[in-house]
Amino acid sequence: MRVKRDFIRLVTANPKVRVADCFFNESKISEIIQHAAQQKAALVLFPELSLTSVSCGDLLTDSLLLSSAQQALLQLLTDSKKYNLIFVVGLPILVSNTVLNVAVVCKQGVICSVIPKMDDAACRLFSNRPENWFLEHLLCGQEVEISSNRLFETSDFTFTLNFWNEYNVPNNQVGVTDLNLYLSNASDKMGLYGQTSQLILGESLKYKNAVLYAAPGFGESTTDLVYSGTGFIAECGELLAESPRFSFEGAVTFADVDLARIQAERIMSKRNIGISYAQSLDYEAPEIEVLDRELDKTPFLSKNKDRDYADAFDIQVCALAQRMRHIHGEKVVIGVSGGLDSTLVLLSCVRTFDAMGLDRKNIIGITMPGFGTSGRTYQNAQILMDRLGITTREISIKDSCIQHFKDINHDGLTHDITYENSQARERTQILMDVANMENALVIGTGDLSELALGWATYNGDHMSMYDLNASIPKTLVQDLVLWAANKESDKMLSDALLDVLATPISPELKPTDSDGLIDQKTESVVGPYELHDFFLFNMMNYRFSPQLIYKRSLLAFGDKYTDKVIKHWLKQFYKRFFMQQFKRSCSPDGPDVTGVSLSPRGGWAMASDASATTWLHEIEQL
Repeated sequence: MRVKRDFIRLVTANPKVRVADCFFNESKISEIIQHAAQQKAALVLFPELSLTSVSCGDLLTDSLLLSSAQQALLQLLTDSKKYNLIFVVGLPILVSNTVLNVAVVCKQGVICSVIPKMDDAACRLFSNRPENWFLEHLLCGQEVEISSNRLFETSDFTFTLNFWNEYNVPNNQVGVTDLNLYLSNASDKMGLYGQTSQLILGESLKYKNAVLYAAPGFGESTTDLVYSGTGFIAECGELLAESPRFSFEGAVTFADVDLARIQAERIMSKRNIGISYAQSLDYEAPEIEVLDRELDKTPFLSKNKDRDYADAFDIQVCALAQRMRHIHGEKVVIGVSGGLDSTLVLLSCVRTFDAMGLDRKNIIGITMPGFGTSGRTYQNAQILMDRLGITTREISIKDSCIQHFKDINHDGLTHDITYENSQARERTQILMDVANMENALVIGTGDLSELALGWATYNGDHMSMYDLNASIPKTLVQDLVLWAANKESDKMLSDALLDVLATPISPELKPTDSDGLIDQKTESVVGPYELHDFFLFNMMNYRFSPQLIYKRSLLAFGDKYTDKVIKHWLKQFYKRFFMQQFKRSCSPDGPDVTGVSLSPRGGWAMASDASATTWLHEIEQL
């Protein structure tokens, strides 16, 4: 996916006001606009009736106040001519002997549109207006459209303008744009802040967009009500920024909104349905020089680990339990290496057997030492199986591989791909044959990152009877094992889990070094998994182009990797992803835990012979 602006800076403003003093209010609004423009903001949202204040009462229909509001708007337009941003203010206007409560969309001294509020049953001051309404009117010397069409489109983003009191009014114009703007006249009451924030977050999550909300603040009349100056900026269910409430000097709240993410989320959720009736604004958002937000380096990891990681294990448990019941099975076979992936699978199988009321001894863990098995992983495998109370078997693959090398005329000394893959396939053959003997399922240990990179021996560790980790990337495997270790009351087991995490990731298919330590390290060959998982998340979730992923990688990892390193591994990611699709085309069943799946049965559909040329060419141009 390609976008013109990855990020735009948005502002909600809750200026200090004087009741019915339009020129004082205009001066405060003008100061905020100037400050926002200097900070490269694209859009500023002010509260309802921000030029007059909302608590004027019957003065809102007074002819002098109406005239003053228009003069203040004219002054504001003059003051804002040199600033490259869109701003929205509220005021009452007199139209054909009718007083309307309107929001005015402005840009560089020009009134782009005037949006009247629909009938507010709680307010007797303003006139009703039909739902579908259009009127030409002279305002501040400009011919303007007063229209019920609240949709706007710029070259960078689309937005909808709404009044908060109309939140529950059926409106087919809500949720069809990148941004939803809400002008509010709401006073504060105990508990209302929390309710409003939940509504804002819920809407941004539902419609996969950004929602801005601005309510009046200090200076409004406290005759009966108090106004706290609430402001929110939310993005796809996440609260990016909120104003400091009850500020005596007002508040200005900034947030850098991820426009590329929003537009991608909306495409993927099929919410970009086309808004041909939107009003087009000739506007290009300024480019943000320094981004005021951090990009998540580990997007697969949860911020609410206790809830979400318990869910991850429960999904695996439910999936495996259903498969076992379907085949009337009561046993599983796992190759336990002392590495990360098999550790997570072992933990999930134990939870499954406990939930099903089956004896843990029906879990058959087989450790299969080979030419590259280190003492560290071997010992951890033994501790894990012993402390979890499963059936333990040890079957060395050395003699069988040596015989196999003789059979195929391999010298057994050359550490080539045949040397490595023979061991992986021998281990898979042992697992499959033991499973046949025990009437059991072979539970695979390959993870999502390995599937994406094709880092698996075809018909070796590539194959199993059920792959529990199929949609769990390496970074999440690590975090799930860490979470389980921290929850574990058995100290010996917890220490072993932590040591598994501290062990270098390796297939252990080549001999150890002279000290018996792991010499073959996966990330030295395929690259850092944190980078590959970042690439994978952004490609799969958002369909971002390599160029956009590269830019985001620099923002996220620029303090750790150089641009050349990131570009190198991005190129390797795309090469391997396309080249290794044939392995994924025949991958075994496995549950979707994360929502990102490479299963050929619905997770990811791609021809095994798809060419990576277009993507690699773009990377070369970076």
